Amino acid sequence: MHLGRVGIWTGQLDARPAAEAQDMVAELESLGYPAVWIPEAVDREVLTHATLLLAGSDTIVVATGIARVHARAPRSTALAQLMLTERFPDRFLLGLGASHAPVIERQLEQDYGSPVATMRDYLDAVDAAIDGQEY
Repeated sequence: MHLGRVGIWTGQLDARPAAEAQDMVAELESLGYPAVWIPEAVDREVLTHATLLLAGSDTIVVATGIARVHARAPRSTALAQLMLTERFPDRFLLGLGASHAPVIERQLEQDYGSPVATMRDYLDAVDAAIDGQEY
């Protein structure tokens, strides 16, 4: 996977219609940017958004910065990762994170808890799902 020395991190694609966001990433690709990082901010579910952006481009890496672990089950994340890396080899990078307490508690109406423990447990469950194990 080639991330290059300089990439684009932007939340601006969230506010654009889907087709326009896809065209914008294709334009970034044509300008020579090797990677675009997208957050799971307000207006888009990040894995679906990444899929749309990847489908509208040929070489650019799309990375999540970050996909909230509170927003989806570990098995769903694992299966999405496997599908995206199969369909777009060396072009999808999954970044996971615990986000921030106000976002998790207000937007998702979940207990934030300890971010370290949350991430450890989540990653263990993702690993188990990838290995085909039950958790």
